[in-house]
Amino acid sequence: MNYVPKISVAIVVYNAEPFIENCISSVLNQSYQNFEIIISDDNSNDRTKEIIKSFKDKRIKLIENEKRNFISGNRNIAMKAVKGEYVFFTDADCVVNRYWLEEGLRTLQMEGVIGVRGHTIYEHAFPTIADRVTIFDKMSNHYATCNIAYIRKHLEAIGNFDPLLKYGREDTDVAMKLLKIGKITYSGDMIVLHRKRPWKFSRNIGYSDLYSDSEVLFLKRYPEYQTGIKLGKLRIINPLVWCCIFFPLLLLLYFRISRPHHLILLPLRWFKFVTQKYVLIRASIREKVLIF
Repeated sequence: MNYVPKISVAIVVYNAEPFIENCISSVLNQSYQNFEIIISDDNSNDRTKEIIKSFKDKRIKLIENEKRNFISGNRNIAMKAVKGEYVFFTDADCVVNRYWLEEGLRTLQMEGVIGVRGHTIYEHAFPTIADRVTIFDKMSNHYATCNIAYIRKHLEAIGNFDPLLKYGREDTDVAMKLLKIGKITYSGDMIVLHRKRPWKFSRNIGYSDLYSDSEVLFLKRYPEYQTGIKLGKLRIINPLVWCCIFFPLLLLLYFRISRPHHLILLPLRWFKFVTQKYVLIRASIREKVLIF
């Protein structure tokens, strides 16, 4: 009888009411069926947990946290509960294709491979088909945990996710560490649709500090990582954002305007850019690096 390895699917959630049902349903619909789903809820205050509990499949395990642990901390909590030999990661606002686990497992069983990242389609909230998706395929340094899988023992060997990187770059940090001991390959057959979340000013501003702290710590740790523009020791992150700050009319090109209320949001988006750069510079000064 052929050995059928167990897979753990780890999903971290926070206020994912509009998305979580479709996410779970897509995982349950896999062609490969020997898996468990570990969902770690980061103290949601909407109907997320209620929707998860409505699924009666015994393979689903819900962890209810009583306080915010943010992305990396929440993933580490999920990792403590996994039992599978392989761990697949996706996000609550994602939908995976039917062969996601099967194709990922096939790739992970290749010699020398310890991780595999898939083909992710990022949805945009615009009406035309041409505007609807942006595709990230074989980007050499793109290791997002919305669509990636690892051999569990190797992930645990590096200590899972760095809790200092609370809101961003924790996934790439893991990949950078694992690349020192094995190969992370790409599978175009592991397909995930990453759905568009409504833009909320409060959420974007509220997490600016956490995101900037994570970005600066990561780039200080990996100065060789390719992102932005490097001028000696100076690194300029998202140079187009700087252009929009100094020349606000460029916002009309940066954001696609498909409805009248999008114009009303432009001043808020400009203020968001200014705030993000301010906290990024503040974090850079604290860490004594030149990142703007």
